[in-house]
Amino acid sequence: MKIFSKITWIMLLSVCVFGFATANAQTKATVNWDLFSENLVHALKSDNAGLRHSAMQLVIRHGENLDVRDALFDVVHVFRSNKDRNVRLLALAAISKMNSNWAMYFLKRSTKFEKDPVVQRHVLAYVAQYEMDKNQVESVALAQNF
Repeated sequence: MKIFSKITWIMLLSVCVFGFATANAQTKATVNWDLFSENLVHALKSDNAGLRHSAMQLVIRHGENLDVRDALFDVVHVFRSNKDRNVRLLALAAISKMNSNWAMYFLKRSTKFEKDPVVQRHVLAYVAQYEMDKNQVESVALAQNF
């Protein structure tokens, strides 16, 4: 009876895992990223702080599929002006997912004036990662030209 129970649990678990993986793959294929990006831009420009925070979380999660450049200055404004460290770190992570040269340059220069050492360390880490990724892409492009 114990063997039957273990086999049943293993089969049930494997069906659930396979089912969730298949559903997630199908969902990603059917998402209208342009419409999703447009709605996120509206949310990031909203006066509702909770809506903005949720939108920033979605930018962090799906940043590689989104085009939310129209809201970049709004997120930078949240990073610069919010008093809550956690909200500033959330905005920082969202900015890093937007892949903007201007934003990374701004963040790099802002480290000199940053008063919060935790935020400063995070900014430096994000900028370093961005520059490393950028150099790696440039190296690959140069290698392909030869």
